[in-house]
Amino acid sequence: MKKLTTMIACLLLLAHGEAFAQEGGKHKKGHKADALMQRLHDMMPMYGVALSKLETALEKGDPAAVETEAGKMLATTPDLKKAKPHKNAKQLNKFKSIAAGFESELKQTVELARTGDFNKAKAAFKKAEDKCAECHALFR
Repeated sequence: MKKLTTMIACLLLLAHGEAFAQEGGKHKKGHKADALMQRLHDMMPMYGVALSKLETALEKGDPAAVETEAGKMLATTPDLKKAKPHKNAKQLNKFKSIAAGFESELKQTVELARTGDFNKAKAAFKKAEDKCAECHALFR
């Protein structure tokens, strides 16, 4: 059931094709003035798919797939750590801290999967997902 729910959420993200605004606000489709933020918005559908595949890889005990899917997200973290949020922009240090924590937890997930400790890898991945939620709650 969890897998089906994740797949449906990913499909909805892909079908919608833009970031959703919170609190009923309207979200800009483009961030032409901030190319870095536009790139981050454009990669959000990839995150949904990679998160789902990574979760499946952890369940199956497949360290190579964990590394592949985490690698897709880790490739974006340098840009993420340089970005400036458009909501609560005065909390930039908090934004950067969350981004660094996300990167760290993803790396920890990969390392734990490589050693075969999938229970701890799942816990590390949960912390990475929590960083996503924390960031979106504050900055999106």
